[in-house]
Amino acid sequence: MNATTDQVPGGSVREYGRWRKHCPQCCSERECVHDGSVCGPEDSSVLVGKPGSSKSLAKSIVADSMRGQASQDNLLKSFKQVHMFSYQCSQLSTPQSVIEVFNTAQRFQIDQDITKYVSVVCWMRVGLAEDSPNLPLKALHPLLEDGTEGSDESDEVLTRDKRVAFIGLSNWALDPAKMNRGVMVTRGDPDINELVLSAQGICQSETNVKEMTQ
Repeated sequence: MNATTDQVPGGSVREYGRWRKHCPQCCSERECVHDGSVCGPEDSSVLVGKPGSSKSLAKSIVADSMRGQASQDNLLKSFKQVHMFSYQCSQLSTPQSVIEVFNTAQRFQIDQDITKYVSVVCWMRVGLAEDSPNLPLKALHPLLEDGTEGSDESDEVLTRDKRVAFIGLSNWALDPAKMNRGVMVTRGDPDINELVLSAQGICQSETNVKEMTQ
């Protein structure tokens, strides 16, 4: 399925007017939503960027908008329904907690039509887990590679279409061994045009402020 960065965010944001009203549709937001709606549900992706680069906003838009045939936007009806399983990483994260969230998502997906539905595990602040002495990210490798926990040779390897999808959000770049297991989108500092566009979007209801940014 082909979708451009202009199509997907436009559809999802139009469906939820509150996002359009309060959030600027800058390049960063469009890229993050495109990755979360096109790449994330089909495979694995990692969004890397400083706070304020629309990572969490994109995750919320994707979770609220991608409802399969129940979506109000015609383009989004052609995408799978997404059920998001969020996991807040920290330095206290453990391999078992990683496996548990994937198992929960897998159990929820197993009785669904996988041509129309996908469970997506979304990790927030992945970089904090990377610093954990418990090494929780080691459990992530086999889960992304073959859908198993990697602890038993008898584990059944899941075909790609039966695995749960994964989206990671991080404020800084991770170990290449983590990032090369899926699509990585890195957002740098915004240029002057993006800053102006963001200001116009935030202040669009304030006529005097909007005129100052034009």
